[in-house]
Amino acid sequence: MWLTHPENNYKVGKLEFRRSITVEKVPDTLEVRLCADSKYRLYINGDFVCMGPVRPSEISMYYDRVDFAPSLREGENEVFIELMKLPPFEKKQKNDFECYYTAFLRGGVARLMVECDAMCLDDPADWEVSDCPEFDFHYKECWGLAGEYENIDFRLKERNFVTAQKSDVSETQDPISPYGLLRVMKSRPIPYSTF
Repeated sequence: MWLTHPENNYKVGKLEFRRSITVEKVPDTLEVRLCADSKYRLYINGDFVCMGPVRPSEISMYYDRVDFAPSLREGENEVFIELMKLPPFEKKQKNDFECYYTAFLRGGVARLMVECDAMCLDDPADWEVSDCPEFDFHYKECWGLAGEYENIDFRLKERNFVTAQKSDVSETQDPISPYGLLRVMKSRPIPYSTF
């Protein structure tokens, strides 16, 4: 299921999702499938876990299989996800390669996919989401090869968390593709980097 902000789901910039998970006993594994339009960073109990997804192809978009278990502890756990919504795909002119984005999913809706077979993690009522007013993209004025850039106003740090809502986008396919195709969801084809 895809989750989104009830009001600011078309906002270019950043959203923050959070929820708590209570476990009586930490499982050996707890596989969760994650994907985002456009990018995400996952934190559990304040520790960075991973970021993704990998870039899509013309016909497929990929979700990540993340094991939450190593980051969990008995009792209450805080799951926090930063979602960066990149500007929507657009090609203004025939040779306007600066704005011809292919690297990441760039649909119209800022959305997050969270799925787990072992426990219910995709109920929008369990998630809170806030937009981040201090964070903005400037993408209408592409600076040649530099492309878009970020603008951060640290005076605007206030958060207004509200209950997330289910996105009306299909759960199995991505109808918003720069190639005019339906992209099929697949598991991440390459492993995470290890340091």
